[in-house]
Amino acid sequence: MTPRPTVEGDGDDSTPNLVMVTVSSLSDIVPLRSRSNGDLVTSSAGGGGRRGELTQTMTKIHAVFLLTLLFFGFCGQYTNEQKLPISLNYVNRDIVNVGVIVDMGSWEGKVVHSSIKMAVSDFYSRNSRYRTRVQPHFKDTGADSLLATAAAIDLLENVEVVAIIVPTITNKELFLAKLSDNANVPLLSFSSISASDIEHPYFFQVAEDETAQFHSIASFFRASKWTNCAILYEDTADARRVQSYLYDILYESRVHVASQIAISPKDTDDKMIVHELHKLKSSVIVVHMSPSLASQTLVNAKKLGMMSKGYAWIMTSKAMNSLDLHDSLIHESMEGVIGFRSLPFFYASTQSRGFALRWRKELIRLYEPGTEIRELNVVGVQAYDAVWALADAIERAEMKPRKKRSKSKYWI
Repeated sequence: MTPRPTVEGDGDDSTPNLVMVTVSSLSDIVPLRSRSNGDLVTSSAGGGGRRGELTQTMTKIHAVFLLTLLFFGFCGQYTNEQKLPISLNYVNRDIVNVGVIVDMGSWEGKVVHSSIKMAVSDFYSRNSRYRTRVQPHFKDTGADSLLATAAAIDLLENVEVVAIIVPTITNKELFLAKLSDNANVPLLSFSSISASDIEHPYFFQVAEDETAQFHSIASFFRASKWTNCAILYEDTADARRVQSYLYDILYESRVHVASQIAISPKDTDDKMIVHELHKLKSSVIVVHMSPSLASQTLVNAKKLGMMSKGYAWIMTSKAMNSLDLHDSLIHESMEGVIGFRSLPFFYASTQSRGFALRWRKELIRLYEPGTEIRELNVVGVQAYDAVWALADAIERAEMKPRKKRSKSKYWI
């Protein structure tokens, strides 16, 4: 097999937001940077450097605009009320409740929890004159979809939230989007799944374009001189759509896709996964799956001897952004795997280092001092930005706490 190329930075200050990770050395995270010869070119929804900063800014403005319009839509009942002048001495703030449904036992849950707490503090430190105050209400539901649904109903009926944040949501959990539609309450998620804007007008996806990384993967194939591969993906509507983009991009790069194998997220039985792995017709495999299914698949691949010399495994950001690489079993099974993941667009800047340091302090404050601290990932930045956009939209819409509504309204 052709040796993997060594990728080094060019020393400039531009910051891509895709990195290549060789998991055999967790401390060695090497950003892919654009090169003049065109061999390796980063590509992502956010871009890098100034371009990425502009895209991120426009995304935030767009989100604020949409959310503001949405809040005006169901806050019209308050437009005739007298508005008190805003002043630094005005202490009767309007507390506006926002729900957060998260798995607090996971590393991603801890990242989201601490990032949201820090975002609220930072936002009102900078905007102390605002009369509204976002009050987050966290619901720890683990990875249980039924508990998440129950938590959403409780937040809508009893807490009277004006918005709900669910960091990770799957197609089978779109029931939550239906609940938010019925209650006219925005639902924000950092997952990228197929959902109709018409069918779910109150469902906002604060997520990257997963297809953007495929150009970097194709560039990596060209640099490695690999001409064929197999695609292993999760059998969901969204993954099937994204997988077709990957196929087209690889085809344009003259990479032959020898086989495309779909594994259902319901097939958690190891025997079923092993059966599908035997169908692979190439030793170069691109994996586009959720973290849980990807880790289970790689563990079984290792048992079959498919992680040894002669094989190459490439993981997309769908798994890499949230995969727990400090789990000993996952780390052992992923030795030598090449992964692409998203990074904050300001990752190498002084601003980023300061932000990450404050975030670490917030995490230690929220959890016991002995809690293992890892690096800040893109989900934390998405949570931070989402809260800023949400808080700004609430203030612009001059929101008040929600009034009681009929409980039956939320049921389908």
